[in-house]
Amino acid sequence: MIAFKTHTEHFELTGAEGLPLLIDITFPLLEPYPLVIFCHGFKGFKDWGHFPLIAAIAAKQGVAWLKFNFSHNGTTPLHPANISEEDTFGKNNFTKELYDAQTVIDFITAHPVFKSRISSLHMVGHSRGGGIAILAGAASARIQSIITWASVNEFLNYWSDEEMLNWMKSGVMYIENKRTGQRLPMYYQLVDDYQTNIAALHIPNTVKALHKPMLIIHGMADEAVPYEKAVHMADWNTVYTKLILLPGATHTFGGTHPYTSEKLPADTIQLLNHTIDFIKNN
Repeated sequence: MIAFKTHTEHFELTGAEGLPLLIDITFPLLEPYPLVIFCHGFKGFKDWGHFPLIAAIAAKQGVAWLKFNFSHNGTTPLHPANISEEDTFGKNNFTKELYDAQTVIDFITAHPVFKSRISSLHMVGHSRGGGIAILAGAASARIQSIITWASVNEFLNYWSDEEMLNWMKSGVMYIENKRTGQRLPMYYQLVDDYQTNIAALHIPNTVKALHKPMLIIHGMADEAVPYEKAVHMADWNTVYTKLILLPGATHTFGGTHPYTSEKLPADTIQLLNHTIDFIKNN
């Protein structure tokens, strides 16, 4: 396999509510190329774990890789790989993340240099970012295909009725970041926003109405999002979706943070190979 020389460029956009939105694009020095817009997941960021290595390897194989930090993920331009703004994290919601994703699509398709280099555009999302990738990818005619990695299939079906009631009463729920020990707030506005904007944020209806190729990849040992969620999602649209289940793969497909190896985990190699094959075929 030919390994292309690559280059990375960095940008800062204005995201939801005027907050900064950091982007990096790693691309092969060969044109034209397909380009991925990658959406990180909950408590994640664009440079989490093995994400930079994934971008580098994809570009060497001829697929440009754009990854970005959601504006309200709690990171800042000075601290792009740490959730240092806990209040901002708590004020995040799905509408803001969808706005950010659409901002990135608008940026890359209007960029005076990149727009002429791109042969096709694809959304890829991990975990909660998979849901945003579905919504943004379905809404834009400029996106050719959607790929999800260990994705949620609905945004608010992970808490019990009692947990939701307590959340509403107190106005805030705290989520532990096990890596750092932080207790991160999630304000109830996230629920209010979802209920107000459910027509634009409802993943099941979006998948059912989808008319473009979508690849669903999920590990069968996923400890955070059961692989049955992927099976159900594929069943919602048997014409345009393709499901790949990886036996033994966990939620992060072997990735950890920090990630110091120069090689990808075996499950991530499978994940990326399936992703690149799907992109090059669509």
